[in-house]
Amino acid sequence: EKIALQQQNKDDFATPKISKREKQSSFQFDRLKWTLGLVVAALAFLLYSNTLSHEYALNDYSLIKENQMTRKGTAALPEIFTSGYRAGYFIPDADTYRPLSKAMFAIEWEISPDNASVSHFVNVFFYALTGLLLFFTLSNYLKSNLVLPFFISLLFIAHPIHTEVVANIKSRDEIMSFFFLILSLFTLHSSLTKKSKLNGVFSFVSFFLALLSKESAITFLAVVPLVLYFFMKETPAKKIISSTLMLAGAAVLFLLIRRSVVENIVGGDVSVADNLLVAAKSFEEKIATAIYIMGLYLKLFFFPHPLVSDYSYSQIPIIGMGDWRFLISITVYLSLAIFAVMKLKERNTAALGILFFFITASIVSNIFVTIGTSMGERLMYSPSLGFCIAAGFVIVKFLMPKQQNSFSAFSQMIKTNGKVFGAMGVILILFSFKTITRNSDWKNNYTLYITDVKLSPNSARTHYYLGNYITKDEFLKDKPATERITFLNEGVLELKKAVSIYPLFADAYNQIGMAYFKKKEFDTSRVIKSKLLDTAAFFY
Repeated sequence: EKIALQQQNKDDFATPKISKREKQSSFQFDRLKWTLGLVVAALAFLLYSNTLSHEYALNDYSLIKENQMTRKGTAALPEIFTSGYRAGYFIPDADTYRPLSKAMFAIEWEISPDNASVSHFVNVFFYALTGLLLFFTLSNYLKSNLVLPFFISLLFIAHPIHTEVVANIKSRDEIMSFFFLILSLFTLHSSLTKKSKLNGVFSFVSFFLALLSKESAITFLAVVPLVLYFFMKETPAKKIISSTLMLAGAAVLFLLIRRSVVENIVGGDVSVADNLLVAAKSFEEKIATAIYIMGLYLKLFFFPHPLVSDYSYSQIPIIGMGDWRFLISITVYLSLAIFAVMKLKERNTAALGILFFFITASIVSNIFVTIGTSMGERLMYSPSLGFCIAAGFVIVKFLMPKQQNSFSAFSQMIKTNGKVFGAMGVILILFSFKTITRNSDWKNNYTLYITDVKLSPNSARTHYYLGNYITKDEFLKDKPATERITFLNEGVLELKKAVSIYPLFADAYNQIGMAYFKKKEFDTSRVIKSKLLDTAAFFY
């Protein structure tokens, strides 16, 4: 009896034996996961491969090509981590501290100076890597079959609203911030399920790097406990709180560093030309217009056309709370909020997607704090995952067979879920076509500005960007004299449209004067310069 009891105790604590069939099944499942993850990554790279030969465009100039700090290469790294984001350019910036992406730009400049292709490749590479990581992270948290995480990941990767982020090198801050946030969630899951302290450290470091990429990553302090509540029922509340507090420690460390860097930088007020909400005559108008803009974002998620690099004053009208556009937007958002709260207890995945969107979009919504722009597609990069989670869940729920057969190969997965993959195929074809065609507009400044001035004709900024660019010496230097005059005349017309939309646009007046000077019309140039002085006097 004693021997039998000892043997029983050994068996109780022994590692369970895994059968050959179970090992084979686990291997096939892991192989399928890698296949699906690589499909997502490959699609991401393929969709943006036509940006690899693109030049610098838009904000790439202020952060890379014309930034004296970035152009120093690796020698500027200590300076980059102790200065504001746009330091090295003539625009003061006391609001942003994003040293990680700027450090990457400096390293790339060191490797291959003035070579935009290198930076475009890095953008596309990390976007593809994000797709792979996102799929694996969703697979870990959803714990169901792989169809839903695969659908969500493909929807996210193919969505055309991301074209500005990937095609514009400057938006590396968005790419890296989101990448490290997903990596933080991935390693946090491993930390909790495998009880690994090392993975906990990795989660902390990843979140800190996300903050160094872009400050808006701080919203994940509310996302993390939400994700753990929805998908890790077995995790005690104490663990959820301690995990959140651990990441909060990274946020506190970042905020202390950021404060020490930017507190002595003198910045300017937000301009009407940059954020049209500054022109609102009352708080009610500001809130109504901001919620209407949030409604426009929602429209772009479902119907991403047209896509524009600038929505400045006065492309979007200032509206009041009695305007139908505000009423529709607020009704839709209130309905989504009510649904999410009602389904919170059920841990409904669509509710998580909605709440994810609300949390991550809050900081860029202009509702709680006025930011440096009224609307930008790049601002919806992280929040768009919430849309993809909610939309993906709804589509899969209604189209997936109730009795799900097991599958271990990609072909079996498609056969078992024919309706889901049919819907996925249609969406991917439409989104991919729009993504690829929109990428072409980001070829360089000229193609972008000449396209977007038509798509956003009431924006003072789009007219200013085009007029300013085609009257610059860099653009005109290799052109014949007659062609130079033609472009100068066209540039003046665009700049005059800018000031007709926003009469206090000092930068536009300055460039008009410069254009007339280049045309050797000195009297007109002096008149324009006097208008510039009058405009400056208005502010002071």
